[in-house]
Amino acid sequence: MVCILLALTMLCGIMPFAAAANAKAPVLEADKMMKKGKEYSVLFLGHSQMFYNGGVWVKFKEIAESNGYTVKVDEVTNGGYRLYQYLDPADKGYKQLNDKLNDPKNHYDIVIAADASILPLENMSKFEEDIRNIYKLFNSKGIQLVLFQTQARKDGSPELTQYNKTTRTMTNIVVDAYERMAVEVGVPISPVGEAFYEVYSKNSELELYDPDKTHPSAAGTLLEAICNFVTLTGENPLNLKLSGVTDAKAKILKQAAYDTAYLRINPTAANPPTATSSSKPVSTTSSKPTDTAPNNPTNTTSSKPAGTV
Repeated sequence: MVCILLALTMLCGIMPFAAAANAKAPVLEADKMMKKGKEYSVLFLGHSQMFYNGGVWVKFKEIAESNGYTVKVDEVTNGGYRLYQYLDPADKGYKQLNDKLNDPKNHYDIVIAADASILPLENMSKFEEDIRNIYKLFNSKGIQLVLFQTQARKDGSPELTQYNKTTRTMTNIVVDAYERMAVEVGVPISPVGEAFYEVYSKNSELELYDPDKTHPSAAGTLLEAICNFVTLTGENPLNLKLSGVTDAKAKILKQAAYDTAYLRINPTAANPPTATSSSKPVSTTSSKPTDTAPNNPTNTTSSKPAGTV
């Protein structure tokens, strides 16, 4: 009976994230974790899910510095970009990235890279090729790669309709894809997608999405930054100092990062009472405008076009 139930669960696309992959991606080795008292340089590589709300790297730096770390951040991001575009000599992204990597003033310790969130639905083999190739690039330069596991679209997104998916089923696909490829190339994951879904499914009153149902809200960008910081430091997010957010919202975001990013690093850690439990049903609609045009984002904090990521 248990076997039948599990099979039905998998067929329905509601497979638990913990079982979504046969193996878990490695975590950063202790000697590669960011530590207080040393300066680190972190490059963010990707697309508009990173540069919304002024840039996830800005929030990452704020969190790091307010919690005693010294870090320099940099970015190469373009709306709608796939990682393969940064490896194509004919693409402007190739020049942008190589100018950064070849500048003698830049000595990156870590690169956090995100492929287009829609790519595992569009073309899984291309996504897999992207991860292999971007790993080869940074490994050849001695730079630690960390994969930024992107969030799924929000229910009601036209892309979810196009591919006959829900936020839950797209999250499963994206989580599994990143997990498999991180295991294959042997690099850590920042589990942003898992953390997003935890908040979305348990605390739908905290809006993590922009009205376009694709990009992050300010709270979503903060959650991305927390996950990235925990992944690179191993710090317990429940103890972090955060600014620009209410205590109630901070508690929910910290708990989601604890349940995903922190427990990846410390799987035997005692899990305190969850801050994200809610008896409310998951909301699949939004009271915000449903402007979903990716090339006309409602976010006004960035001059870059968003593209389709």
